[in-house]
Amino acid sequence: MKTLDISKLTLVILLMTAFSARAQNSDSAKVKSIWDKKFFWGVTLNNALTTIDGTNLPQEYFSRPTVGGSIKTEYYFSKYIGATIGVGFIAKGAGIITPDLYSGLGDPDSTHRARIKFYSLEVPIAIIFRGFEPIKGTRIHAELGIIPSKIIESKYIFLSVEDGFHLIEDHSDRYYKTDLSLHASLGLDVNAGSSCIFQVDFYGNWGTANVYNPAFFPNQNGRNQLYGIRLGWLF
Repeated sequence: MKTLDISKLTLVILLMTAFSARAQNSDSAKVKSIWDKKFFWGVTLNNALTTIDGTNLPQEYFSRPTVGGSIKTEYYFSKYIGATIGVGFIAKGAGIITPDLYSGLGDPDSTHRARIKFYSLEVPIAIIFRGFEPIKGTRIHAELGIIPSKIIESKYIFLSVEDGFHLIEDHSDRYYKTDLSLHASLGLDVNAGSSCIFQVDFYGNWGTANVYNPAFFPNQNGRNQLYGIRLGWLF
């Protein structure tokens, strides 16, 4: 009798185990769409052109390339509306046009060699608008927001390799310490295998603070501008 009871109990356990395994397999087969996910975290790589724009500038500037990056999060309140916040780093500023008074080698003057770089720690905050599907597996992605930033250091750099002149100076006391930039972007979110979203955005930043310290640049007024491409990976 005991042997029969044990056999019955073993059969019941085996049946329950098989049923449980089948149920788990059935649930795992129902993969939730990544577009239904509410919270994401990830990183971005930013490649842009940056310059200084204004009506009364002490020098003539040109746009120079810069790279940066950030760690960010995104949260979606609904299918189409979300918010993002992150921490990033980038070197803003501009190229400075200097006159080439001597065209030969061996003289420390050369056009398009000078740079002013503002090494900035940023906290981008924005509202996200995620729209329709222009291509299967993608969504339109747009952002509007602000970027509070702290300028860690401002450096003047003049490199003329063929002439043998290399000048790097700390000009932090001559320029601003904080900024509040306006931010906008437009691009695509791409479903990368239902485990990651790959982002490609065209974006712009427009500074609102005067970059000049009036003690060094009296009555001068200029603001940062930046336009670029941002690549992101969200999980």
